[in-house]
Amino acid sequence: MKELSIQNLTTGYNKKTIIEDLSLNVKEQETLVLMGVSGSGKTTLLLTILGIISPHKGSITLTCY
Repeated sequence: MKELSIQNLTTGYNKKTIIEDLSLNVKEQETLVLMGVSGSGKTTLLLTILGIISPHKGSITLTCY
């Protein structure tokens, strides 16, 4: 089973916080849709999950078992 787990994630660019204290779990075969207005942090979240942006705090874990 595979699972993406994000716990207490705070992230952004330099010292500017874009996403604060986000937690979510996405299990295998679940679909997650990111929706929001321009500037709400959708791309920032994806770039942080990919490792392009380092989180200020929190954790992102991809479990494969």
